[in-house]
Amino acid sequence: MTKKDLTYLAGSYHDWRDRVIASFPDHNFSDPKNHRQSAIAKLVEDDMAEAMLCRRMFVGFPKGKSLGTMTYAEIGASRIAGNYIIGVDENETKEPTLKFIANAHFSSFEEGVEHLRNLQNTPQADIQENFKKPLGMVHDVLVLGEVPKQVMDSKEKCYIKNFQFADISHLTKSIDLVVVNFERGVRPKEHILFMGAAYSADIPIILCEASPIIYPPLAGLSRRIFSGPERMDILKDYLEGITSNDINSEAKVMYDLFKKYHS
Repeated sequence: MTKKDLTYLAGSYHDWRDRVIASFPDHNFSDPKNHRQSAIAKLVEDDMAEAMLCRRMFVGFPKGKSLGTMTYAEIGASRIAGNYIIGVDENETKEPTLKFIANAHFSSFEEGVEHLRNLQNTPQADIQENFKKPLGMVHDVLVLGEVPKQVMDSKEKCYIKNFQFADISHLTKSIDLVVVNFERGVRPKEHILFMGAAYSADIPIILCEASPIIYPPLAGLSRRIFSGPERMDILKDYLEGITSNDINSEAKVMYDLFKKYHS
């Protein structure tokens, strides 16, 4: 049995997982509650790897419950990897992100389970093997969140500020770097979904966080993190210096930033 034979269970940590698993005594599931929990790096690696490698994802949204923050990152990663996503949302006001991105969307777990049962008898295409983007020159930058104009105009690059949600499948073809800025108390779910998609495609993510406490799993998705009141100044210097995502070039930029801001 390989990862491709598993169905990944994503969403709220409630008893729906056990009910879905019990409905398929002969089917194998990947349940993230069984992943390594001793370190964020291990947890993020396990969760995101399973989201990408399992060719099916079952997302559960029980009535009155919300999806966890990282669920959106997992959905984005699964979509870029070309997997089949089943979404179940029992709430009257449907979560538009899940409804849009899922291959099949239902209002009850019974319907979702039945669809998965029928899907088992239908051959699925293999997971894409060419969705990873090799590190190279930085030309096109996707900006998620509010970033001052003077920061984005610091160098002549093609900054794409209004990347449409429907364009997520084209992410790997047009974006070299993702910049995400979260203000205090604000983490748009669509931005986290794009972070997961970028992670899946090996596109580096620069996370800018206003809060002094950074949500650890999101840090695990990111290549660099700039936090606090100076984060836009640091980002401006970073973007002025970065020309390529290769390790030698990017590390030199960071070394210069360390010298400037740690003095």
